[in-house]
Amino acid sequence: MWTQWCAGGRQTVFLLVQVLVLKFTCCGRPNILFIVLDDFRPIMRSYGNQLIIAPNMDNLARNSVVFNRAYTQQALCGPSRTSFLTSRRPDTTKLWDVHYYWRKSAGNYTTLPQYFKEHGYHTESFGKIFHPGNTRITRKSCCDTLCDSVVA
Repeated sequence: MWTQWCAGGRQTVFLLVQVLVLKFTCCGRPNILFIVLDDFRPIMRSYGNQLIIAPNMDNLARNSVVFNRAYTQQALCGPSRTSFLTSRRPDTTKLWDVHYYWRKSAGNYTTLPQYFKEHGYHTESFGKIFHPGNTRITRKSCCDTLCDSVVA
């Protein structure tokens, strides 16, 4: 069902990426909160629209870096996320849809979460970020903690 919804039509994938530096540790290294949303329209107050009322996200946006001009490499969510998480274009990752796992065809590139993990950061994954290779085994290579559901 997700694949059909995600891949349906020629909908524009909007990526909202917020980087929030919370505080510095004793080593001077910042804590980083990296939030990725796809298939998300800018309809919250932080984007000047009143349709969605989300006070916690609006507050986070007021204290964060909000990117108002986000672009995507591919019209589908999986190839687009893989592109920005590997810094490789879809023609390099050979991922054109959501049915294949990019490491099998493109190689073993270091992803953004892997890079942070390899440099001493604790990384966590909530929900999906890579698919269909979105198993706990493949996700464990990039994140210390995996959470498949978020309780409100």
